[in-house]
Amino acid sequence: MLESGPKTSILLVTYNRSGLLARAGKSVLGQTFSDWELVVVDDSEGSETESALQPFCEKDRRIVYFHRERKGSIANASNFGLARARGEYVAILDDDDWWAD
Repeated sequence: MLESGPKTSILLVTYNRSGLLARAGKSVLGQTFSDWELVVVDDSEGSETESALQPFCEKDRRIVYFHRERKGSIANASNFGLARARGEYVAILDDDDWWAD
């Protein structure tokens, strides 16, 4: 039997902005709607983003992290994430934004 995906995939593309990710991640975790996955696409060079997201990924399996080896534009990174999204719907959350309750 195939496992169905979440209702909504939340796409978050980031580039060297690890300091902003905790606020964005906490805002997703704080929502009352729970049938989601958070697809984080890291287009940066360093490992700070992965370190910032590791506690979130360990706490909640709905958060998936991808580090792109081949860098490009935000469009390339977004398409990379969309190709991995499993949800019926897609929501975009920029790395410097957050959702209110």
